[in-house]
Amino acid sequence: MYQSLLGQIRTRVVHTLFRAPFTIPIGRPRRRMQAGRPGVPAARVAGAPAAGTATPPAKRPGRNDPCWCGSGKKYKHCHMREDMAAERTSVVHTRPPQTPRRRRRR
Repeated sequence: MYQSLLGQIRTRVVHTLFRAPFTIPIGRPRRRMQAGRPGVPAARVAGAPAAGTATPPAKRPGRNDPCWCGSGKKYKHCHMREDMAAERTSVVHTRPPQTPRRRRRR
């Protein structure tokens, strides 16, 4: 009884899938595919962003946010390392290095 129910379900599913109306929308022209990434202008596909067009924001974007340069990449794959390196070199430590403390014997 259960096997016959499964067989009927399979038959209906196959019948519905193969007999479903397939329509192609008319009036919408096809666009040609361009080499490169979708949504990125062709001038930017080949390499780095144009010089002087984007400046880093005052607050860094999140790791998975789009990069501030406009490349279309995630920030972590584009300028995050450079920004962090620049941040590390610009920070000046004001505390002198600490001397190791002696441990007490018990």
